[in-house]
Amino acid sequence: MLIDHLRGGVFLEDPEDVEAFAMAYDAVADAALDVDASREMIKNYLEGKTRD
Repeated sequence: MLIDHLRGGVFLEDPEDVEAFAMAYDAVADAALDVDASREMIKNYLEGKTRD
């Protein structure tokens, strides 16, 4: 698994490391908004509307 970052990248081979990053990625993907909700949130932000 290749992990890219601002100053380069790291190639992970250890199964425990790969699993940890895969779980973190899945958690972020699960928390992400869908396309329509993302567009709406960006539109509201650009119009100065924010959620409290």
